[in-house]
Formats: sequence, C-alpha cells, structure tokens
Amino acid sequence: MQEYITTNIVDIYCGRVGLDESQAARRANSVRQIDPGVYEILTPVQFKAGEKIGLDRPDKAMVINLENLTQKPVKRSVKKPVKKAAKKQ
Repeated sequence: MQEYITTNIVDIYCGRVGLDESQAARRANSVRQIDPGVYEILTPVQFKAGEKIGLDRPDKAMVINLENLTQKPVKRSVKKPVKKAAKKQ
C-alpha cells in the first residue's frame, strides 16, 4: 500500500484504504478494519485536502488530487545548450 497526501477533496466509494486511528474513528460508520491501519470502505468516504491516506491502486481520475509520498521524486537531468564555436574568418 502506497502513502498519498490529498491535494484536493477526494471521494472514495469502495476498496481498501490505509488510515490512522483518528481518521478511522471519524469514519467509524463508513469503514471496517481488516488489518491494523487497513480499512475496507463500506459507504462512500470523503477526505479533505492535506489528509494522508494509503491506497493500493488509486483510480486514474483520483490521481490528479493525490501526491505520492512513497515514490522517490524523479530526477530529471537538464541538458545545457552547447555553445557553437565562433568561426574564424
């Protein structure tokens, strides 16, 4: 399960989600504990921006509102432009 932080409001309708104890307590009527820290969603739950949650496979539409905390940032090398040598005349 990968950790994400929500960057906007996110609605999750089914599946499994990783929550801490306080998040699970606030959603006690909507989730059922499967394993420690892992809950099954029984009725739709909503997360506000800034909440940390665990997900196995987020929907493609949901990914735009999530920031992956588990993946290492991708290093992108920027190539510097090569200066052309001045021609002698």
